[in-house]
Amino acid sequence: MTGRHLTSSVLGLYALQPALVRKRADVETHLAACGDCRSALSDIRTFDAALTETDTWPASSADAGDRPAVEQLRAFAARSAEEDRQALRLLAEYEDLNAAPRFAWADIPDKPRYRTGGVARLLCKRANGMCTRKPLYALALAEAAVRISTGLPDATYPRAAIHELRGEAWKEQANALYCLGRFDDALAALASAEAEYRQLPHEGLGLVAVTYVRAYILYEQEQLEEADQLARESAEAALHLGSTDRFMRALHLQGEIRFRRGDIRGAIQLFAGVLRYGEEANDQQWIAREARALGVCHIELMNPTEAAAILRGRFDSVPERTRRLN
Repeated sequence: MTGRHLTSSVLGLYALQPALVRKRADVETHLAACGDCRSALSDIRTFDAALTETDTWPASSADAGDRPAVEQLRAFAARSAEEDRQALRLLAEYEDLNAAPRFAWADIPDKPRYRTGGVARLLCKRANGMCTRKPLYALALAEAAVRISTGLPDATYPRAAIHELRGEAWKEQANALYCLGRFDDALAALASAEAEYRQLPHEGLGLVAVTYVRAYILYEQEQLEEADQLARESAEAALHLGSTDRFMRALHLQGEIRFRRGDIRGAIQLFAGVLRYGEEANDQQWIAREARALGVCHIELMNPTEAAAILRGRFDSVPERTRRLN
């Protein structure tokens, strides 16, 4: 383990042979508390599943019948790693917030050297990081990822891997559209993401995310009954897949829905549960978010003393950057 996150070697071994991991209990405790490491573990498992699905490999490859399967797996893994390295080099100048005009002018999906899975993956990652800071740039990044991933020939990538990549690109486009308040367009992008994820051999975290984002959009549109049902489905699926952080996000959304319906005490119950998770995981963002939500609830109940105690004791103690929460 590193100071904050599990190393890729530990995650890889845990994904493939968990019984061989030293201090396995410590690893599992860390995974329960760290959303980033769970997400990285999910990526490794998705990639491994794509490699081991016997029907994912292109039947049209000229040498598919001549090379042993293990060689094909190794070749694809090496190729993907090289694509990722090349993507970092190709997209280095578009990493910062002020690169949006240059990125728009470059029109990279039209350039052959950018049409790789590695570039699409990195565009998705950067779009996700830009959503709340510069959503218009996030949208441009996600749209480029969609254009590149949908233009990749199916025969050149394992079937599961390419559907996962396309689903991720559409999902990041939906996230950016949501942040821009373009809810109908976001719902359309989510439908495209879901169509790709449904092509995978097993349901995974991509569909959990689609359900959650769709629930949040319906919540914003005051369709509270439908939003609550989807939030519950997202929570159940996240719990089934072992994604604690996504489970807590869905619980928080259910709390927001209860608050908007006027069930303040029901909202408090949910927010308090998520706050306990944040405190146990020492996650300052969760602590800030839930302390703020609980404070608002107690203000609504005309309990200013309780609200002040919560906000002073927890919310005011976290870094300023975590207070800017929508």
